[in-house]
Amino acid sequence: MSISVRQVPSDPVAAPLLAFLHADMFPIPEQWDAESFASLLSGHGIRLWVAERSGEDVVGFLLAREVVDEAEILTFGVIPDMRRHGVGRMLLDAFVRDLRQQGVTQLFLEVAVTNEPACGLYEQVGFSRAGYRKNYYPDGGDALVMTASLSGEN
Repeated sequence: MSISVRQVPSDPVAAPLLAFLHADMFPIPEQWDAESFASLLSGHGIRLWVAERSGEDVVGFLLAREVVDEAEILTFGVIPDMRRHGVGRMLLDAFVRDLRQQGVTQLFLEVAVTNEPACGLYEQVGFSRAGYRKNYYPDGGDALVMTASLSGEN
């Protein structure tokens, strides 16, 4: 099995696929619908990266917004049967490498405080804990705010 990672155009036509994948990756209250994805994908500074299995099936994606020299990961996930196989790390590494080449110096995200595997991955690639957002998620769950400086090397 071969996994490839690449940036793709942020085209609203991808919204139904992203919504379908998101429903497999996240619990019901955190799932985004196709309309939400279409709105984001038509916005300025949106970047979409995908991980594909054997060049065909999308098994993970990362959606972010870039503004001047900062970027924020809006949503990022890997389908359940491909987790713990390095797919998320491949996506993050490719994304961060590209951001550095584009001159982005700061990267932000929010992650559920209970999502220990994701928190661990983010810390492995250089993110630090920067704060909390109480009741951030629809189910009342708190989010951990994390940030990474991209001006140095990981």
